[in-house]
Amino acid sequence: MAMYRWLVLRLFWSILLLPVLAFVTLWILHELLFRGSYFPDTLLIVILALLVFPLVSAVLTRLGRRRFAFLQERGKELLLSDHEESVAGMLPLLRRLFDSGLLSPREQEKCEQALRRSYFPFYAGHLDDPHARTQLLAALREGVRPEEAYYALKSYVLNQPKLTMGTAAIAEELLDHNPGDQALANFFVQHFLENRSTHYRAEYFYANHLAHDGNLSDQILALCMEKILGRERHDDFAGWCYARAFQAQWGEDPRVRRALHHLHAAHRLVQRDDALARVVAACASLLSPEEIERWRAESRPAAPPSVPLRQRLESFELAAREGKLYAVSWLGKHRRWAWAAAAGVGLLMIFLVWPEQSPEEVAAPASPPPAAEQQRYFSFQVGAVKERRRADRMMQSLQTSGLEVYVVPPRNVDGWYAIRVGRYPSQEKARAAADSLKAAGIVSEYFVTNYDRPAATPP
Repeated sequence: MAMYRWLVLRLFWSILLLPVLAFVTLWILHELLFRGSYFPDTLLIVILALLVFPLVSAVLTRLGRRRFAFLQERGKELLLSDHEESVAGMLPLLRRLFDSGLLSPREQEKCEQALRRSYFPFYAGHLDDPHARTQLLAALREGVRPEEAYYALKSYVLNQPKLTMGTAAIAEELLDHNPGDQALANFFVQHFLENRSTHYRAEYFYANHLAHDGNLSDQILALCMEKILGRERHDDFAGWCYARAFQAQWGEDPRVRRALHHLHAAHRLVQRDDALARVVAACASLLSPEEIERWRAESRPAAPPSVPLRQRLESFELAAREGKLYAVSWLGKHRRWAWAAAAGVGLLMIFLVWPEQSPEEVAAPASPPPAAEQQRYFSFQVGAVKERRRADRMMQSLQTSGLEVYVVPPRNVDGWYAIRVGRYPSQEKARAAADSLKAAGIVSEYFVTNYDRPAATPP
């Protein structure tokens, strides 16, 4: 989620700034620095798009670092002056900074580590706050004053009158850090015995107790059997419970007998030979051959039922509807981001798809289609320039050779003035005349195009 916020924030500002930067850059190039020259605008826009994201990311990251440094220094000053209420008010500001997306996930992790070192005494003294407990657990994992964090959390767990799920999670992590802590182990087992419930950590201690020829009370054994039979478990704890239950009053229960048979078969398959495997084998030897044959027949896999085509089509249609509903709900929740992204993509496509013209491709605007009875004429173009004065000079130079020359004005302000020669009834005659002039050295390059009326020469 942090990576998502970081990326969306930078994409949002990049999409907003890209059109402005592109407009300013192209205006400076075309109007101030290289007026009248040709530039590949699309390439410039692509380069700007590649540069604007790292630029925006660097600026936002710098703002996030400066904000974090200010809040951290302010918190240290408050800690030294024993203003704990003010320090507690700084923590929401820091969490809001981490949730804003200004810092990348890696930068945020570094800042949180520095924050845990600075605020460790405050967290250790306010364990009633869930955020403080979370930070101390993170400090324990990262090795930031681990012994102090361990004993502070252990004291908090042992002083709780009732073990909740959150406290159980803390105790589990403390036992992972120090499995030999007997005080926490006794606390765990005592809690689950008093509440008549089981837990994977308590099951670990139960299994150790049963492996050393210990017995559980009928009440606890019944509770454990209810849990493992409901889920058809075959782990070590379940194996010890099956064996002890078979030796006690559950010896005739078909579920226990069948579970022992399957567990014994699994042990033989992997060639297991330990205390649990020997106890399970001794219990399985007391099962009758008729029971074993019946269980083997039941365990053979049956052919999978065929699904009708209509049912498969209905399930596919239901999945498509669920996907459509998910997409609509996502767009409803993130409406602003969706509109911003659509606007940015639209502006970018306008810049990329907008047609560009080079001097070689400039042609006069297409004249309206002539009527059927009118004759169509052709001419050939020998050049195109940006300024009217240069076009007039080229026209006068060609007119000295006795040619019929005229200038076609541009279609827009940034267009080109086209210099054309002649008025011929067919393309072949226009091309033949142009070839003769090219052979005489009067013109260098040309192309045949439609004839347009000559533009009026400005006074």
